Amino acid sequence: MTEKHKALCEYLRFLTALSTGSIVFLILFLERLDQPEQARMVTLALTAFMVCVITSVTAYSVTLMNFDKNISYGKLNLSIVAIVMTTGTFTIAISALTVFGWANL
Repeated sequence: MTEKHKALCEYLRFLTALSTGSIVFLILFLERLDQPEQARMVTLALTAFMVCVITSVTAYSVTLMNFDKNISYGKLNLSIVAIVMTTGTFTIAISALTVFGWANL
């Protein structure tokens, strides 16, 4: 169980770092565009990255609080939901950024 917890923590840290970096990169990139095409995609991407960071922190916290224990059924469900939301929102954000990038080439 400990190796599984470590792998999960590493995965969540990785997604949190990517999402946070993407938010900063996106904001810096937007300063250089006067009239960006598909501006709604930027809003979607920023929102999805924010949700990704929040759910990653939630799942990471639950995992750390139960690091040396077997996770109870309720906490396991919370972790699974947070991981699915984290992965889903990260995928949505990257997809929205891709559409935005294609529209502004």
